Amino acid sequence: TSYVRHLLALSSHMQKLRNTARSRNTLLDVATLTDAAFALADLPEPAARELRPVMRSAVDSLIELVRPPAHRGVLIYLDCAPEVAAERLARRNDAEVDPEQIAFLGRMHDAYEYLLTGRQDFVRVDANRDVDEVASAVRAHVRM
Repeated sequence: TSYVRHLLALSSHMQKLRNTARSRNTLLDVATLTDAAFALADLPEPAARELRPVMRSAVDSLIELVRPPAHRGVLIYLDCAPEVAAERLARRNDAEVDPEQIAFLGRMHDAYEYLLTGRQDFVRVDANRDVDEVASAVRAHVRM
């Protein structure tokens, strides 16, 4: 199923991170949290609701693995509205994005919100802006 496929990918990310030498800054690639959010967005609503706690636990474990207590850092969440993401996809693919894709982007956004709800260790960056503005906002939160 989609859920199992994405959970296996998340597990693979965790194994890679465990083997990665600790550095001052560890960057979670896009796929790391996206695997969990995608699985939740891709499942039928009843199954997604049932599996949400498991996926949140997996994401929490992953974040703790990357950031041991001695090196507390910040998780930067690039928050992009589904409509803006759809516009960008349309420009990138030079094709219209259909309503089903927009609905999926909305479910993805909801999944990210769920996975991050209650966390005190993340910064929300408005990713609806120009790429240079977003990059500048991210740099402002990264300690070198």
